Amino acid sequence: MALSKRGVRVGTNSCHLCSSGVDDTDHLFMGCSFAGDIWKWLCHWCGIPFRSFNNVSSLVEFAANWGHCPKKKRIFLVIVYGFLWCIWKARNEKVFRSTCANAPKVVDNILALVFDWVKHRGKFNNCNWYVWICNPFDIL
Repeated sequence: MALSKRGVRVGTNSCHLCSSGVDDTDHLFMGCSFAGDIWKWLCHWCGIPFRSFNNVSSLVEFAANWGHCPKKKRIFLVIVYGFLWCIWKARNEKVFRSTCANAPKVVDNILALVFDWVKHRGKFNNCNWYVWICNPFDIL
């Protein structure tokens, strides 16, 4: 969308992951059915009731203020960042390499990426992968 506003020719303005919305950030992360299915799965994995958002900033604000435990809040915020990063990467893989977006693969990428972030940068050195994949907050 930003490229077409700048006069760069693009093939389509429709979402590359679901083909049913405009290819902009709010749709990609909040309105796209592909991203929505992954977000629902992540909410279930975290044991958090599903909630939809209109824009990325409201999602990040929700994550930053979620819950009462500072450690859980920090982990959940990192999960949200991992979600945003991996959805963006899946979109770019589709646009620039014509690869087929695969929701289970994106979920696996989120779990692995966030596990590495939490374990190596989040001071949770003793966290276990098998505990993590069942529920991310069980590592506490």
